[in-house]
Amino acid sequence: MSGHTSKMKILLGQVIGTKMKKTAKVRVERLVLDKYVMQYYPKRTTVFAHDAQEEAKEGDVVLVQQLPLPRSRHVKYLMDRIIYSQGNVTDPITGKKCDGSSYWDEDTLSQGQNDSEGRSGAELDASADVDSLEMGRQSEGTPV
Repeated sequence: MSGHTSKMKILLGQVIGTKMKKTAKVRVERLVLDKYVMQYYPKRTTVFAHDAQEEAKEGDVVLVQQLPLPRSRHVKYLMDRIIYSQGNVTDPITGKKCDGSSYWDEDTLSQGQNDSEGRSGAELDASADVDSLEMGRQSEGTPV
């Protein structure tokens, strides 16, 4: 009975880098007990996971599985699947794209593109600052 099977680790982590080809840098956090204080503290570990399709992006929460044999000196894990993809979040109730508590409307996106045509970034910033200042003065009740 020489068939010794070792336990394969499965870890949950967040992708912090994808600059290498077919490899994702994943940060895994776990809680470690300090026996003197009897309190748990987070400990971070960084692992390199093989991402064959290069589908992971920075910020994604992924599930990685330990390989039976390391692929290279640093790559010892295989990216199993993406649990939560960062960005392009769709609200499950309305089915619209959202960013925090605000929704992305197709009308506002197209208007923003039309308004910015023919103006430089400095002009857009300056006009936005002037508009915000005028609105702030009107809400305070001070004359303009």
